[in-house]
Amino acid sequence: MEPFAFRMGWLEENVWERFGVSSPRGLPRLKSRAVVVSQDFVDYRHAIFFCAVYDDASGARILMVTPHQAKSHYIVYEALLKRLAERGHQVVSFNHFPQKTVLPNFTDVDISSSMPYVVGTRSIKVASRQTMLKKLESISLLSLPTCQSVLEHPELKKFLHSKEKFDVYMMEIFLSDCFIGIGHALKIPIVVGISSTVSYPWTNDILRNPEIPSYIPNAVLSDFSDEMNFFQRATNLMYLFISKLAYRYLADRPGYEIAKKYFGDDLPDLDTLRSRMSLILTNGHKAVSTPRALAPGYKELGGMHIPASGPPPLPKDLKDFLDSSENGVIYFSLGSQINMSTMPNEVLMSFYEAFERIPQRILWKCTENNMPRLPKKVKCIEWAPQLSILCDPNVRLFISHGGMLGSQEAVYCGVPILGIPLYGDQHLNVAYFVKRGFALKLDYHQLSYESTISNALNELLLNKSYRDMARKASFEFRDRPIPPLDEGVYWIEYLLRHGPDSLRTTAPNLTWLKIDAGGKKIVEEVSTMVPKLFERYTRHGALPIRQDDCSYVWQIPAENRCNWVRETRDCRTDSLIQYTEILFCTFTSENKPLFVFGLMLMVIWLLYLFFILGTSADNFFCPSLAVIASVLRLSDNIAGVTILAFGNGAPDIFTSLVSGADESIIMFTELIGAGVFVTTIIAGSVSVVRPFRVELKFMMRDACFYIMTVLWISFVVRDHRVHLWEAAKRIPSVPDEDILRTYLVNKEDDTIPEIPIKSRAAGLRAKLDVAIAVELQRLRKKEEKPIIEEVGRPKGLFREFFYDINPISKEDWQDANAFIKFILIIRAPFMCILQLLIPLVSVTTVKRGWSKLLNCFQLCVTPTFALFVLNVTTAISFSSSFPVWAVRIGPITLAPIFLLIGTIFGIIVFLITDKDHIPKFHNAFAFFGFFTAMMVVYLVAKEVMAVLQCVGYAFSISDAMLGITLLAWGNSIGDLIANVTIAKQGFPRMGYAACFGGPMFNTLLGLGLTYGLEAAKDPNYLTMMRLSDMAPGCLAFLVCSLFMSIIYLNITGAIARKSYGFLLYSIYFSFLLIQFLSELHIIHPLGIDHRPDIDPKGQ
Repeated sequence: MEPFAFRMGWLEENVWERFGVSSPRGLPRLKSRAVVVSQDFVDYRHAIFFCAVYDDASGARILMVTPHQAKSHYIVYEALLKRLAERGHQVVSFNHFPQKTVLPNFTDVDISSSMPYVVGTRSIKVASRQTMLKKLESISLLSLPTCQSVLEHPELKKFLHSKEKFDVYMMEIFLSDCFIGIGHALKIPIVVGISSTVSYPWTNDILRNPEIPSYIPNAVLSDFSDEMNFFQRATNLMYLFISKLAYRYLADRPGYEIAKKYFGDDLPDLDTLRSRMSLILTNGHKAVSTPRALAPGYKELGGMHIPASGPPPLPKDLKDFLDSSENGVIYFSLGSQINMSTMPNEVLMSFYEAFERIPQRILWKCTENNMPRLPKKVKCIEWAPQLSILCDPNVRLFISHGGMLGSQEAVYCGVPILGIPLYGDQHLNVAYFVKRGFALKLDYHQLSYESTISNALNELLLNKSYRDMARKASFEFRDRPIPPLDEGVYWIEYLLRHGPDSLRTTAPNLTWLKIDAGGKKIVEEVSTMVPKLFERYTRHGALPIRQDDCSYVWQIPAENRCNWVRETRDCRTDSLIQYTEILFCTFTSENKPLFVFGLMLMVIWLLYLFFILGTSADNFFCPSLAVIASVLRLSDNIAGVTILAFGNGAPDIFTSLVSGADESIIMFTELIGAGVFVTTIIAGSVSVVRPFRVELKFMMRDACFYIMTVLWISFVVRDHRVHLWEAAKRIPSVPDEDILRTYLVNKEDDTIPEIPIKSRAAGLRAKLDVAIAVELQRLRKKEEKPIIEEVGRPKGLFREFFYDINPISKEDWQDANAFIKFILIIRAPFMCILQLLIPLVSVTTVKRGWSKLLNCFQLCVTPTFALFVLNVTTAISFSSSFPVWAVRIGPITLAPIFLLIGTIFGIIVFLITDKDHIPKFHNAFAFFGFFTAMMVVYLVAKEVMAVLQCVGYAFSISDAMLGITLLAWGNSIGDLIANVTIAKQGFPRMGYAACFGGPMFNTLLGLGLTYGLEAAKDPNYLTMMRLSDMAPGCLAFLVCSLFMSIIYLNITGAIARKSYGFLLYSIYFSFLLIQFLSELHIIHPLGIDHRPDIDPKGQ
């Protein structure tokens, strides 16, 4: 097209104002080179003006500012500017790379002194160290200094004061939106943005291109292709928000403040100025970057720098080198900014060795003097006509950093790529090339291994598919109706013909809320989804409900449900009370108000059982374990993973034991779900309440042990079968780990002195006292005498007895508020029985808990009580097993024998001990109390499991969901209160350590004992598992939380800040969201690739 053809539209829009007259009424738009004049166009003056403008065919005045000192960026802009100048437009370009020869219609203004020279100055090792924080930091480093330095350049300041007139302002939109003020200051009507890179989020925002993170990878932080799994999509969404926020607050707003210094305080905000932009030209194409929906004014013109006539001929020396290479040539270049001499020697030697193993010669863009011991087959060149080299038929492979221009040239020439991405968008580019099938990727850390490089080279050179896919991409890249450079010129001149608004939409003037027309659709979908919460499903998660499963009760007619529940084995449990039968028969599901009332009673009873379960563990487990800790001389970290971890873990372990293999779904997901809860919510709460410095070596040890535990479990359950040896392997792992922990801790710790500080220990308070006392002892590091501090303890044998079995102490009652007093009252009956029957040994109480009459009474009756507890549930349950206490030895049953032996021991101890002096064998009572408490917790855990299953049947909730939520929360609430309280007391390290040792202990021992006992009963020594499809997601999120803790604490120098807690919170809430959506059949369970309405197992 001739320049004139494009000038006529521009004439129509602008000429009349230029000459100071109004346009003639009735002048038609000029649609072709032929000038069509209306009959009304007869005014003589109009003819004069028309002739004058017709003579002004030299073109529009175009201003271009390219502030960044990057030759690879300017190559794209330079090609477009030259073509515009060739077409008769007057081009003024402010850049860092002026032309060596003067070109017609092209005026260069050199601003290279404003920025440091970066070509060939970047270290390859430094460039490869691109963490997320460094990438975000680079947004500010690339933006603000550029704005400040270039706007301060004398030539640009002088030019702005001249107030010259221009028709088009072209600006680089790579982190330099502060320069958009130039177009406003000079009142240039048409503003065109141009970018040499892929589309960044802030570039898409200008014209409101849809940014869909489900398939469009983030150009700032992501290294994904457009085919992402769930985790990648979630991460990509997070990257999108982070990158936009970072750009807004690190570049955009500070850049605006800089711009106001040069363009005045009345400068409109940058969002307003960007909304006036008419056209954006980017260097993308579907052959080299992810296809996306684009606004009318957003054009992807990848390859503008490539001549339409093809590459120029090669210099003779390079042509001879290529032609003489019988097996072809590999071209190696890492771009214009990387200095090859900075490549570490071990990496250089790896490349040398890899090159020696292949027959191809190497053409390397480098400085030969800086490359030691260069192999003979390698030719080094400082300057390379890259396009001409790549298009030579003897070039077989391109080793590249993945920069967009070099990659486009490789695609244009159909050459496979070995990508070594270092920084910026290179990771994203290479990921897309790999997905397209014409590239392989090597990360920088892999370059030290010669075998890795050799394998990649051989794969690309010998596998014909890479060359075929490269040629296919080349055909796509070249197949266009008009060359990209000509298309860029066309669209700029289109604006000159039709005006600055001709390609705009109203979207840039709208808020995101108004643009999002999907809001109404979301509301509609939510309104239809809510009723599904109460819908009765025939599936739980992704597992079908069997007809012998008690959850099938809702498929039975209401009038028959009571009889069906009584006759179905799965509805009966080994508990003291048959809760499901009571709910469906006594309260009856036919009477909905009555049924709801019964359900509320069940939930209240469940909460009370959780309370009893936690109280039993806290009062009688932790004090005994503290004695064990003092004997073993455990440090604060070890105390955290023993005293707190073992005590906290008792509810989880016993609920898993009582569940058995038949309820493996609820047991498995509870243990793993509780692990996710503890390592995210509780660990996060400790850091939010009291930020602290973690002892990194201990944390890494505990987290790595836990990760290995989870991986071992994943391996074992993969086939839904557990062999006895597999289960047994888990149990020794607990003492093995503790032995290793003890070996690794401080060996110089002094023996822990006895510091009884209260007259009694009760509940959570006792648990905290134990933990804090151990911590204080660790801090003292010296011997000191026991400190006896009696607080209102009565004298006399019987008075002491009644004082010790009193469930509510005077000091607890006086310190309690109304709510705590209510709690003390409702737990009093249960606590009175436990204190009467279970021995208590505590390092924090007077006389370490020694109460002569009470301890002797416990020796008499507790063994018999434990015997009844051991099998009482079996005796009255659905099972027909014979109770242990009724076993006969001769004419006498076992129960009176235990009572007689216990009484004998009790009398002996009463006779040989003193009321006011602790006997030497008193520590034995700790083990005695420990095992007795185990029996009680076991009994309560059975009731908890039975009520939970009943609630699950009533709400039609799957066993997996019950385990993840109610059971995990109920068993872990004590951990949350205890660990957070310990952190508030000033000992966050202890509370934090318990967040790893506790759940790992529970998982190993709970799963090991449960499946080990079941497998031991089988002739083949194995047991089958029925796992929910939610299990892989639970395991994945548990590993994710552990890895995120490791990564965060290593990045922050082992400082657990509040942000660490919020990060862990976000992981847990994401975990819950996915599991809830899976339960409601909105998505399929994580880790199960199938449609949610189709069972993957064909069931």
